[in-house]
Amino acid sequence: MKTYTTLIATVGASLAGNISKLPDFNEDFTKGVVEPIVQQMLSRSWGDPETATVYGSEINSTVSLIKHFDKLDAGTFDPINLYFFVSDTPVGEKIGSILKAFFEKDSELRFKNVQVVKIAKLSDTDEYAFGKEGLRNLVREFADVARKHRYGLAVNATGGYKAQIAFALALGQAMKFPVFYRFERFDHIIKMPPLPVALDWQIYLKHHALLDTLEESTAFSEKNDLPTYGFRNFADIPEELKTFIEREKIDTEHYLGLSPMGQVYIESARELLTVETPLLESIKAPEDKPKYIQDESHALKFAKKHALYEKISALSFVDKVVGFQFSPNFELSGFKARFQGDEILFEYGNKGGTHRFKIYTTARNSRERLAALESLKEAAQEW
Repeated sequence: MKTYTTLIATVGASLAGNISKLPDFNEDFTKGVVEPIVQQMLSRSWGDPETATVYGSEINSTVSLIKHFDKLDAGTFDPINLYFFVSDTPVGEKIGSILKAFFEKDSELRFKNVQVVKIAKLSDTDEYAFGKEGLRNLVREFADVARKHRYGLAVNATGGYKAQIAFALALGQAMKFPVFYRFERFDHIIKMPPLPVALDWQIYLKHHALLDTLEESTAFSEKNDLPTYGFRNFADIPEELKTFIEREKIDTEHYLGLSPMGQVYIESARELLTVETPLLESIKAPEDKPKYIQDESHALKFAKKHALYEKISALSFVDKVVGFQFSPNFELSGFKARFQGDEILFEYGNKGGTHRFKIYTTARNSRERLAALESLKEAAQEW
């Protein structure tokens, strides 16, 4: 039986509404003073946190999930990591603080690691930013947590805006994680049935260059940029691909961007490609893999300081590493990885400079090359 250790929970404002009806605590909440509220919860003065609605849907549903997980045909649950995804609002932050303190301190329901993740632009004060940026940011944060805990992750999609719940449900199921929801009139949380259709990651395999560019771009011109990817105009794009693209007219020109559902699709496709595509291991030990080190003192010092050649060579699917360009300028914070022909162009930078590498892998086809690229990105997140 599988053991789950990590839970993502979407968060709404039901707790704030409940507290507003309690004169003894509403003033504290308004001022951002949460400790008296947390202590009241811990004392159980408000009743059972699984059933007493005053605790809010997030606590009700999470407690229900912990208590009944083994009865939900889902395995067993060991409460180690808990991530609350809150809105980009003052109320969201205050609710997050209460939830974090409660699940850190409660002797029966304690998680070892509780984090509150504020989703940038996820706010009902700006409907344009909510749709264009907030939902995509929700998907990105979800995917980041999923990759860190992919072998023990469950999702509680009970709290939050309706769109937030829908996207958490869609992404969790597309990535093949169990998703749970507690309906308002139900006594306990339930496991949502799987989607009736499987994700077709072949679309991503065929069009990943365009979709990846749309994900990163803030001004992708239909007229000037789209022909680079083999399409004369928006009408020329296949219907199954249009589903993931937004089109907007600014002045006299049309611009394209990745839609929130497009973000769900590419994150899910990347995850499935990474998990379901076995990569050949290099026959060479890490220390024996060819490393063409740029013979320049600043480049050598930078690469040695961050152990870049060693870290890249340690990846089982890497065959050869070529360092070919170093700049002492601050051009990049973190890393970038993309294809250059059949190889991977990898850039790593910080205030000490930027180093570029060409990485050769064991990949034999486009599917394996994409899986290698995503596996490299995942490893580099930890560097």
